[in-house]
Amino acid sequence: MPEYAFGFECTEEIKLSHEHTECMWFSYQDVYEKLRWDSNRTALYELNCRLKKK
Repeated sequence: MPEYAFGFECTEEIKLSHEHTECMWFSYQDVYEKLRWDSNRTALYELNCRLKKK
């Protein structure tokens, strides 16, 4: 099954659809520890590296 990961710069208030009940922000380390799958950790790591280059 294909997996996709996306990152974006959020400049406005987040509006949740009816499919979601809450939104949370985490530090890199906190979210890294919460992720279960290596593919998700890899996507987070790669996004973090790209953001540091800015």
